[in-house]
Amino acid sequence: MVKNTKAFRRAKFWFYVLVFLFAVILLFLSTKIDPSETIIRELLNKFAISLVIAILMQYPLSRLGYLFDKHAAETRVALEAADLWKRFGVGDMSADWKDLIAPTEAGQKLRDRLEGLSKDGIWYIVTINPEGLMELFKGVVLPAVKNGVKLRWAYVHLPREEEGGAGKTLRDWWITQYTAARHCKPKETLDLARRNLSNHIGEIERIAQEEIAKGTIQHDSIEVYKSHVPTTYLALLATRKSAGIVLVCPYVMFPLPPPAPQWGMVLENPGELYEQYEKSIVRFFNEGQAWGYLHRVWPKS
Repeated sequence: MVKNTKAFRRAKFWFYVLVFLFAVILLFLSTKIDPSETIIRELLNKFAISLVIAILMQYPLSRLGYLFDKHAAETRVALEAADLWKRFGVGDMSADWKDLIAPTEAGQKLRDRLEGLSKDGIWYIVTINPEGLMELFKGVVLPAVKNGVKLRWAYVHLPREEEGGAGKTLRDWWITQYTAARHCKPKETLDLARRNLSNHIGEIERIAQEEIAKGTIQHDSIEVYKSHVPTTYLALLATRKSAGIVLVCPYVMFPLPPPAPQWGMVLENPGELYEQYEKSIVRFFNEGQAWGYLHRVWPKS
């Protein structure tokens, strides 16, 4: 715009200088007028003084106008961002997704949302290794399952060294995800990942079996699946009738080592981004078995 150009600001400055000089001249001329001409003398004085005051007031007025314009622009940006978040269904974001499941303010907000969906719904979890969500599983997900929720949990298969072809591709992907986080060599990384994976899958199955034996959950309340394709995000989808939320943490291709955070967000229904993740997760489970990349490992029958 013209008012933002350097030439316009320079012209404006010299205009004020000329007006100020004109006011000084008027004051000088008023002293030369015959004392008997009182009215004319006073008019010249008042006019000159008014010009000086008007010039001096320009700076605070321009600053005030700038502040109003800045506030209006910031408000507009904030409203546009809020409208975009609402359109996508974004409820919360965090530089590190673990903050959203920790017993902090953000984590408690997620737990409160999940509690509202913890009866007669279907929840889905997609992870590389269940390790990151074990605390949330024990403290939030399992009580929801006892309350009637059906849980479907999928993890990524870790092929052994002798597996070639697609197995090697998947194993290499595991290395890119785990090496950065563990600061160890590929073979050590795979050995550690394999032990962690086995331990956590075993713990989920053990807990589920104990609850079934006690009669607190049904035989098919918890199903564990093994995926033979890499996933692009960690996610927890909780749905009940038309309501739902997604906790999602997208994976990067070559993750940075800690303390580099992995950002996460909570998406709520309705919202375009929520709908995309919801459909992606549900299709992953519903079509995965038919396409042969998803296999149920527990319960066995």
